[in-house]
Amino acid sequence: MSAGEPGLPKEFTWRKETVAVKKVLRHWRTAGPCRHGSGEMYLRKHWYEIETASGKTMKVYFQKPTKGKGKDAGWWVFSLKNKPAET
Repeated sequence: MSAGEPGLPKEFTWRKETVAVKKVLRHWRTAGPCRHGSGEMYLRKHWYEIETASGKTMKVYFQKPTKGKGKDAGWWVFSLKNKPAET
């Protein structure tokens, strides 16, 4: 893990189920402008597309805390794709 990056958990609980991370498929970051008009850009989220031990693909992100508004900070599940049905 690089300096300043959150450590992706090896497993986590989502909707009362334990999700184990099998591998990271890709990782990227998103940034946005300062919300107070300074013109600076700030790193907002660290995104990970992961494959789970059960074969599902998930996109999760870490929301960095903003000054005075830490309630949205932490890990969030963005999307879930079930593994294709076997024929």
